Amino acid sequence: MYLLPTREWVDALAAYVRALSPRRVLEVGAGDGFLSACLAAAVPEVRTQIEGLERELQFVRESLQATIEELETSNEELQATNEELVASNEELQSTNEELSSVNEELNSVNAEHQAKIHELSEVNDDLDHLFRATTVGTLFLDDELAVRRFSTPVTAIFPLQAGDLRRPIRDIASRLVGVDFEPICAEVLRSGQQSEREVETADGGRFLLRVAPYLQRRRISGVVANFVDTTPLKTALTTVHRLQRVIDSLPMSAVIVDGAGRITLVNAAWDRFAAIASANPPPWIGADYLAASSANREALDGLRAVLARRTDRFSLEYPCHSASQQRWFRMDAAPMEGEPGAVITHTEVTDRKLLEAR
Repeated sequence: MYLLPTREWVDALAAYVRALSPRRVLEVGAGDGFLSACLAAAVPEVRTQIEGLERELQFVRESLQATIEELETSNEELQATNEELVASNEELQSTNEELSSVNEELNSVNAEHQAKIHELSEVNDDLDHLFRATTVGTLFLDDELAVRRFSTPVTAIFPLQAGDLRRPIRDIASRLVGVDFEPICAEVLRSGQQSEREVETADGGRFLLRVAPYLQRRRISGVVANFVDTTPLKTALTTVHRLQRVIDSLPMSAVIVDGAGRITLVNAAWDRFAAIASANPPPWIGADYLAASSANREALDGLRAVLARRTDRFSLEYPCHSASQQRWFRMDAAPMEGEPGAVITHTEVTDRKLLEAR
């Protein structure tokens, strides 16, 4: 029989048991009958506590095992992630190298583009200066015959302004008389053949109209119309024709030479005299009059003096006999007013010479 322990003893025993590990408590209780009996009889709450601690310990072990397994899984995942990151880093480095190469190429292309832009800017500036400086009216139309670009002189024919770009040319009134401009451009656009004609404006201006296809990469993408002002030329031709009629009315043979002594104009009397003197007279315009006069030294020196403006007049009488007739002429030469050259006339003086010989 065991004596029942006192309360103080139980508390001391409980403190001792709590200080032991649960496993040690079980070992001690199993080996010591007295301690086991005391534990069983006196302190049932200790066993309950021990069982709770064992359950808690088992739960902690299971939790720890699960945590270890989770950590191992997480470590494997982290290792896989790390490998992916390493592979991604290598790819990024390779991509970075490629991007660096592409960036160098882009810089090179950008430099080429900048050079091209500079060249295009210069060409555009040259074209603008050409348009401002030229006296030829130029009109660019696209493949729908709308205004693309124009030079200032063309505004004498079409009242164009900067706001008229992209407007159809048919909507813009022209000052041309007796000609429809749009159908001419449409035909050139259709056929690809250049068209050229003389046109006139309502104010009497005369122009040479030349319409040509605008080729872009070997494809017709519009037309270019040039208006060359021929009014001064027509005026000059009218003056020349008037001068021709004036000298043709003279009874004596007349010829006009330039500063080098080349013939620029002859009258009808000259042509008649040349036809009598030769069955096949040479073409006179452009011929060297000084060379033709080289046989007569006095005449050659006198003409050179007139062309050099060392004298304001030269005269010389000379015979021009044929097999059947004796004839004499007087050559008079005077410098042109306001320009290089001279006017030379040949007047027949045969009657006077014959009278003087009697």
